[in-house]
Amino acid sequence: MTTFTDWLASAKRTNDPEGDLVADMRRDRDRPPTFQSITAMRDYVRVKSGGDRAVLAAVPGAWRRYKLWLARHSADA
Repeated sequence: MTTFTDWLASAKRTNDPEGDLVADMRRDRDRPPTFQSITAMRDYVRVKSGGDRAVLAAVPGAWRRYKLWLARHSADA
């Protein structure tokens, strides 16, 4: 089974808010192994960022990237 941590390790660092969020989560040693929903990701990011609106705005894009990756890799299993 693939996890959020697997995606995070392999996600391409892009020069946009989603890429910044990926880089921040990679550096965070306390990140959870997976998110079951965008709400869980948003709640986690809200706590870690102190509610920074710019960071929270990147969550939907990062979630889409994760779900696309998950669909591709789940099909390979």
